[in-house]
Amino acid sequence: MRRQRLLMAAVIFSAAAALTQPAMAADASTLKVEMPGDKALGDKTAPVTLIEYASLSCSHCAAFHHRVLPTLKKEYIDTGKLRYVFRDFPLNGASLFASLVTHCSAKQGGDEKYFKVLNEIIGQQSAWTQSGGARASLLLIATGAGVDGKQLTSCIDDDKALEEKIIAGRKDATEQLGIKKTPAFVVNGEVVESMTTPDDARKIIDAALAKAKPQSSLNTDIKGVKP
Repeated sequence: MRRQRLLMAAVIFSAAAALTQPAMAADASTLKVEMPGDKALGDKTAPVTLIEYASLSCSHCAAFHHRVLPTLKKEYIDTGKLRYVFRDFPLNGASLFASLVTHCSAKQGGDEKYFKVLNEIIGQQSAWTQSGGARASLLLIATGAGVDGKQLTSCIDDDKALEEKIIAGRKDATEQLGIKKTPAFVVNGEVVESMTTPDDARKIIDAALAKAKPQSSLNTDIKGVKP
């Protein structure tokens, strides 16, 4: 029954309002910054935060992770300039199940295991999306990354709140930020829908760094002024 619900994700998404109480919905300003429970890489004090909304079955999202993210990690994340946050925006039942696999994997090994499984799922996207058995393929990817299979399936099958949270997050992003396709990005509060090459990303991140720099310089100057 649960598997049928996952495969009928379009119906679930259209009824997402029934799963989320209005008081629990996040507003636009909240969604534009890192939130408790977000999965992130990089220094928390980095001057620029990049939030990616992605569907794990989206080929354009995979292209970003293969072609652009490695450059950002080397030049900006690892150097303390950028904080990268990943948020789920599942477009179908298979991507919703993939998101559940990553979060349930994190319950066993924290953020490190989360990103390890996430990277494996994205790296093998063409295989599991065309396998005809996405659920079995995704579970195999996670267990191959060192996740306990029994605990994983128990989490996926029993933690309905997690599934609802992922769906509600997608709904909030659509209603509050206007996001309708993936990948989509929020860079220091600005929604960006295109970051297809390393050069595209550099221009956007460098512009955000330039805007953030005056404030950082001002704080430094104030601290350096002697009474």
